[in-house]
Amino acid sequence: MVALLAASGVAAAAVSFDNGTTPSPQINEGTHGSGLTLATYDIGDDPTRYEANDGSTANLSAVIPTDDEHPNRFTFSPVAINASDYRVFPTSDANVSAVDATVWSVAGANASLGMVADSETAPNVQAVRFQTDGSMAADDEVIFATDTPSITSDEAKRVAQVAFRINTLDAGTTAQIRFVDADGDYKATTIDDSLNASSHDVAASETGPAVWQEPLGNLTTQTVSGSDGTFDDLERIEVSVMHGDLDLEIAGLNVERMSEWQFGEQKVQTADEEWVTETITEPRGMVMVTDMDTLGPTFEDATIHNLEFAVEYRAELQPDDNRLVNISEAENNPSYAYEGDVYVQFTVPDQYDLTHSQLRLNDTQTLGPGRYQAVAVAMGTGDTAFGNISADAWTDKTGLYTGEGDTHTLSDSLQPGQTITVHYQLQLTEQDYEAMQASAQTQGGGGFFGNLWGKLLGVGGGIVGIVTGIGLLWGNEKRKSRAEA
Repeated sequence: MVALLAASGVAAAAVSFDNGTTPSPQINEGTHGSGLTLATYDIGDDPTRYEANDGSTANLSAVIPTDDEHPNRFTFSPVAINASDYRVFPTSDANVSAVDATVWSVAGANASLGMVADSETAPNVQAVRFQTDGSMAADDEVIFATDTPSITSDEAKRVAQVAFRINTLDAGTTAQIRFVDADGDYKATTIDDSLNASSHDVAASETGPAVWQEPLGNLTTQTVSGSDGTFDDLERIEVSVMHGDLDLEIAGLNVERMSEWQFGEQKVQTADEEWVTETITEPRGMVMVTDMDTLGPTFEDATIHNLEFAVEYRAELQPDDNRLVNISEAENNPSYAYEGDVYVQFTVPDQYDLTHSQLRLNDTQTLGPGRYQAVAVAMGTGDTAFGNISADAWTDKTGLYTGEGDTHTLSDSLQPGQTITVHYQLQLTEQDYEAMQASAQTQGGGGFFGNLWGKLLGVGGGIVGIVTGIGLLWGNEKRKSRAEA
C-alpha cells in the first residue's frame, strides 16, 4: 500500500512504506515457527485468514515472514489433525472406527487395572484413551484388544500406522502395540523409556505426541504358545501394558494402507551447513514444516487445530486510515529541504480463534540519528484522530535512534485489541523526499483531493499544521470522520 503525494502544481504520486527511507515500524509476533496460534486451519487456506468472533471471515494485516536461517515456518501437533484417514480403519465398516472406545475390550489377569475411554487430542479430533490406574506392579499386564476384519492379502506390504500421544510413561513401563494373526503370531512396536526411539520397531521412549509407521514385513514375527511362527493374516490389534503405568491416546490407527502418511517438508542443515529438504513421516513431538501446502495427499481435506507460526504486522499492510504522512518545506533549517510527520497505527485483533504471544513493536532505523527530531509511541489510542491524541499518552523513544540500520524495540508489552500509534518528526533531504515516493500511480482522484483539507485539519494545527507548498498525506473517508468527530 502507498500514500498519495499532493503537491502544488504537480501530479499526484505515490509514497510507499517499504522503500527503505519512509519509517516503517512493525509488530513482530513470535519467531521461528511460533508466536500466533490459529485455532482452526483448513489445509489449502491462507493461514492469515481466520474466523472472527461474529462468524465472518477476516484476514490479518500481516505476513508470515521467511528466514533463510530458520526456514521451517509452521508448527503443529501430529495428533491435532482432523483427518478422515486417521479414523477410517477398518474401511469395511463405515460405522466402526479403531479410535472409538466401544470397539475395544480390556483383558488379562490384571484387567481391572485398565480403563479404555473416548477422548480428544484436540478439539474435534477423536481418539481412544488407554490408561492404567496407577497401581501397576512389575509383574502386572493389562491387554486392550479390538478385533479387525481379516486382512489376508499383501500383509507384508501393509503399513502399520499409529498417531498417538503419551501423557504418562512410568519408568520401567513397557507397552506394545501388537498386530496379531489368527493363531496368535504378532508384529509389534514398543513404547519404553529405556529404548532408542530411532529404532524401526520402537514407537516412543518419552511422553508427548508422535507418529510411528512401518511396513509389517519389516517387523520381526513374535510367537506365542501354539502359534505356527508365520504371520499370514491380520485379525486383531492389541495394546499391552506391562511392569508400570501408562496413559496413551491414539488419534490415528490404520493397517490397510501400503503408503505412509506424509506430514510435510522440513529443511534440515547438514554437517556442511547446507540446507536439504526432507519429507516428515514419523514426527516425534511437534511437526515443523516450511509450508502447509507440502503435506501429503492424505491431509488435503484435513483441518489442523492450534497451528503456530510467526507473523509481522507491517506498516504497509495496515488499513488506509491507519497511516498518514505529511511533508512540508523546511522553513527554519537550511540544512534540510523538508520536514516530515509520519503516523502509523496498529491493532492486533483480539479474537477467540487467535492466541497471541511474544508481541513486540519494532522499528528498523532508516535515517541517520540526527534526522529524527522526535519519535513517540502512544498505547490505547482507540479511534482518536492522530492530532487529538493527548500529549500525556505519548512515550518518547527518540533516544533509541542512534544508528542507521539498527532495529529498536519500541515496546514489548503490547496487548491484543489495543490500538498502538507511532509518530515520527523527521528532517529530510531532497533525496529522502524522492526516495519516499514510489513510481507514480493513479490512486484516488476526487475522493482524496475533495477531502484534503478535512484530513489536514484532523491532524491538528498544534502538531502538524496546515501546510503550504508541498504536502504529503494519506488517508480516506474514515480518517476524515474520525478527525471531525
